[in-house]
Amino acid sequence: SRLLNTLEAVFGISIVVLLILVVNKNGLSNNPLFCVLSVIFLLGYYLAWVFYYRGVVHPWLLIIGIAGMPPLYFLCAGLWLNNLTVVIPCLIFGLVHVCITCSTYLT
Repeated sequence: SRLLNTLEAVFGISIVVLLILVVNKNGLSNNPLFCVLSVIFLLGYYLAWVFYYRGVVHPWLLIIGIAGMPPLYFLCAGLWLNNLTVVIPCLIFGLVHVCITCSTYLT
């Protein structure tokens, strides 16, 4: 729907803007877990695209790999950067992004 697409765009852009403009003066998280998770989610996203371009077009690959991984990546990157302002936009973006993908590929 037009509303979901607008919400997806607004919150997707807001995540990138918040990650660039909001800098925590305390620096990075002392816990490397969020950095490792962001790398895993980013690699999972790219791997899902490899499968997709090789002809594996299973709905769950699209929902989990292509729609679910980007918001998880941004969430973990934000937490690693101690940028808590991205948490809510990431959750909303993720929910909307997955809903759009489900409505497209599960119907």
